[in-house]
Amino acid sequence: MGEGEYVVGIEPSNNFVRGRSASRAAGELEWLAPGETRQFNLTMEIISGSEQLLTLRREINNVRGL
Repeated sequence: MGEGEYVVGIEPSNNFVRGRSASRAAGELEWLAPGETRQFNLTMEIISGSEQLLTLRREINNVRGL
């Protein structure tokens, strides 16, 4: 890989990335019972350039209520 090339890895999870302690404190910690399943849909989009990045950050902050 060279400069400007990036790799993304996705690890399945049913909680937020900030960790179980933070999720538990916020009342958002979820547990799956043995054999229980959940289904999630994920859409990925490649962005290019600082303007697209700023637009994406604004959209994320709007969803999060920031």
